[in-house]
Amino acid sequence: MQNSQSNETAYRINDQVRKKHCILIANATIIILFYILFPIFLTSFMSEQNIYFLPLAWGYVLVLFLMTWGIGVWHFFFTKSFNRKLDERGEQSKAGGDQ
Repeated sequence: MQNSQSNETAYRINDQVRKKHCILIANATIIILFYILFPIFLTSFMSEQNIYFLPLAWGYVLVLFLMTWGIGVWHFFFTKSFNRKLDERGEQSKAGGDQ
């Protein structure tokens, strides 16, 4: 009985780790695309003679700043809640193993 509970807990933790990796890989892909492709688009689409070049460049810088802080704050709270769930499951498995 204890072994099956331990296996079930390990499977749940492994499933949670997979979910975390999928979310982090998706976010990393979006971030890399935004950091690399948008400046290329900005420089190729607009010339410096265009009146919207400077406001768009400053807007891009502002968005990068906000996005960097936003992702950092989101990642902090995401990993905090994720680690809390893993700790709870670890405690449940320890409590189940003691019985």
